[in-house]
Amino acid sequence: MQIIKSEDVVIEDVLPYFENEVVVIPTETVYGLAANIYNEEALKNIFTLKGRPNDNPLIVHISSLKMLQSLIEGEIPVEYRKLIEKFWPGPMSLLFKAKSTISRIVTGGLDTVVVRMPNNKLILDILEKLGKPLAAPSANLSGSPSPSSVQHVVDDFGSRINLYIDGGDCEVGLESTVFSILNDEPAILRPGGITKEQITSCIKRELVSNYLVDENKILMKVKTSNQDKLRLDVCKDKDSIMSPGQKYKHYSPTNKFILFISDRKDITENIKSYLKGKEDIKIGIMKHRNTFYNSNELKNLTIFDLGTTKKQICANVFKGLRFLDKQCDVIFTCSVDPRDEGSAIMDRLQKAANDIYILE
Repeated sequence: MQIIKSEDVVIEDVLPYFENEVVVIPTETVYGLAANIYNEEALKNIFTLKGRPNDNPLIVHISSLKMLQSLIEGEIPVEYRKLIEKFWPGPMSLLFKAKSTISRIVTGGLDTVVVRMPNNKLILDILEKLGKPLAAPSANLSGSPSPSSVQHVVDDFGSRINLYIDGGDCEVGLESTVFSILNDEPAILRPGGITKEQITSCIKRELVSNYLVDENKILMKVKTSNQDKLRLDVCKDKDSIMSPGQKYKHYSPTNKFILFISDRKDITENIKSYLKGKEDIKIGIMKHRNTFYNSNELKNLTIFDLGTTKKQICANVFKGLRFLDKQCDVIFTCSVDPRDEGSAIMDRLQKAANDIYILE
C-alpha cells in the first residue's frame, strides 16, 4: 500500500495501476474508487471492496466529449450541452442511454449510464493519458459516510488497496448532482454539488420532478409519543433506480444518528428526552447556524462545527459524521433550509439518520 500526494504523482508510473487495479483518487466532490471500465475484474473488485449491491450503478468519469461519445447512444441533448458548457468539469453527472458495449457491471444491469467530468486537473490528465473512462463510486464502505479526505479512505480499506492518491480535503465535500432529461423529463435523480436553482436557470426549463422536493416520496410521518418521527420511504422498485443514491441506505455512521427538523428551536430538552435513562452515554452535536442548545445541561458532550454557510456545511457534513462516530455513542443535528445547497445537505442527513423528529 502506498499513498502518493497529487503533486508527487508521475502519471506514467501510475498508469499500470489504473489499467488493472482499483485506485483511490481525489475529486472535487468526494474521494473515489477508480477502475478502468473495460477491465471487468477491476470493476468487480470495486463492488467486493465496498460491499456494494450489484444493481447499484457506477458513475463513469471522462476527460473529453470524445470520450463521452464513446459511451452513449445518439446525440447529446440540447439541455445537456448547456449544462456541460456551464458545469463541466464539475460536480454534475448526466444520465444517458448507454452503448451496448458498456459493461452491465457499470450500469447496474440497466441500459443507461451516468457520466461526469471531474474538476481535478491530475485526474483529467490521467484520463487523457489512459485514454479510457474510469468508473469511480465514492471510496467508502457501502452505506457509510462518504470520504472527503484520504484518511477517511484509509480508515475504511487500509492495505486492501495498493495505491492511494492524496489530493487533500475535497472542496465540495458531497457527491455530484445526478440529472436526467431522458424521455424529455428534466429531473434531479440525486441532489449534489449543483443546485436545482442553477440547473433551471441554465436550461430555462422547470423540472418535471425533483428527488428531494417531492417529500412524500422520501419521508413518511409516523406518530411516536409527543413527537413526529419520520422514516425513509426507501425505493424498492428496481426499474425506477437509474442513479447511485436512490435505492439503498447511505451515509450512515456506525452509531445512532438523530436528525431534528426544526426552525431555529433549542434542542436541549429534546436531547434530554431522547437520552432519558441513559444519560451517561457520550453524545455529539453537529452544529451550524440553526442549531441551538445549552451545553451546561448536557453531559459527555462533543461538538463538531459544520460552519455557517451551506457551502461550508456541504464540505464538512461527512467529516462531522466520521469524527463524531469515533468519539460518541449518539450524534444529533438539526435541519437546514432546503433551498439551494440545502437540498443536497438534507438529502444526506435524511438518508444517514436512524431517526428523524419534527419539532413544532
